[in-house]
Amino acid sequence: MAYSVLTLCINIITLIDASRVHTITPEGTDVYKKIVILMTLCFFSLGCKGNTSDELYADGVKLLREGNSNGAIVFFRKSLEKNQNNLNARYQLAKTYESTQKYELAEKEFQKVKRLNPAQPDIQLEMAYIFNVQGKPDLAISEAEEYLKSKRDSVEAMESIGIAYGIKNMPALAETYFLRALDIKPENQSTLLELAALRVKQGKVNQAKILLENVIKNNPRNLRANDLLADTEIALGRKEKALELYKKGNEINVADPAALYRAGLQNFKIERSDIVEIIAGELVNKFSATAEGDRLKGIVSYHKKDFTDFITHHAENFAGDQQAQNLLAELN
Repeated sequence: MAYSVLTLCINIITLIDASRVHTITPEGTDVYKKIVILMTLCFFSLGCKGNTSDELYADGVKLLREGNSNGAIVFFRKSLEKNQNNLNARYQLAKTYESTQKYELAEKEFQKVKRLNPAQPDIQLEMAYIFNVQGKPDLAISEAEEYLKSKRDSVEAMESIGIAYGIKNMPALAETYFLRALDIKPENQSTLLELAALRVKQGKVNQAKILLENVIKNNPRNLRANDLLADTEIALGRKEKALELYKKGNEINVADPAALYRAGLQNFKIERSDIVEIIAGELVNKFSATAEGDRLKGIVSYHKKDFTDFITHHAENFAGDQQAQNLLAELN
């Protein structure tokens, strides 16, 4: 019952969105949405009361398979309200938080999984990954080393330790662990990619390029390999080639504004501000919820010395983007 009611209400919200252009004002749409969301919560609460923890967990898994991660999170949490020791629900909640990049919440749930079942398969690898993405390399190393005590030839654990030492700015140790992993599994694409990223960071761009071309040969749609290869082309002074790769990155994942944004930056560096304006407009239209388009518009305004427009509309979007800040500094 809970699942069907929730799905029905989600469909109602979708219909309201579809009718927005023809029937009601944007303000009215927001009011209707709020009403439907409140209805959803009420019906959902009523529907969940009669369900067991396992049934709620099964509904969450169904939503997850349908690509509805946020809906799955709701059901997994409801499942755990019924039974805090439901290990499957706890683990899937952690994994779903991880996949939606809610890493702090994922860490908390994985810690609970570990307490519930210390022998949970690969839990230490999961923890090592979460610690690395949060910039906690010492904790990542601890978890991965613990895993290696029972599985000495784990390529994944060695790779995690290599990544952690890279975060700690200890490239020699990072390289040691990546090479150990590749000794065991020479064609492991993930490790090759991490070693290539390390080579780029070290300025060993020709070595990185060879590794990246190997990865792309096996997986032409590997977005990270494509972007790192573009970085090597920039380092080698081949800006036009880098631009081609950034455009390819956008074609690989049209739902991600990052590659298109980098293409905009690269066009600016080779003095094509007219193209940058076109890309900025495309970003604003396609990805209005993100800051990349406004950031590019800000760079163009700054270049044109239209500081009023820059300060009024764009300056706040530059926080946290060191590459864009560096570009502004070069324009001074």
